[in-house]
Amino acid sequence: MKPIVIYDSECNYCSYFVEKIKKSNKFEFLSYHHKDAKSILKKRFGKNFGFTLYLIDGNRGFYGKEAARRICNKLGFLGFFSYIAYLFYPLTVKLVSFLTGRKRKVCYPSI
Repeated sequence: MKPIVIYDSECNYCSYFVEKIKKSNKFEFLSYHHKDAKSILKKRFGKNFGFTLYLIDGNRGFYGKEAARRICNKLGFLGFFSYIAYLFYPLTVKLVSFLTGRKRKVCYPSI
């Protein structure tokens, strides 16, 4: 089974990158807003699973900047580029939210 990327399909920035990543055929994708995504996240992280980017890989789950780093690694962007994704994920989220006027705040699971 391929790793599952759970993302905000209402975010144009997120959807753009998902469309690019789909070409790799290395992941399955699920909108954060889909009932199956919420079920997976609740099972993995509990009822307070937050709102961010997620990667479910087998029995392991990652979120936020760690999910971004691992997605880059699986795409073959090892080392420097995956570290950049990890390092700049929080800033990128804030910048995109500001530029797009999104009011929804990213929050991580409270586990």
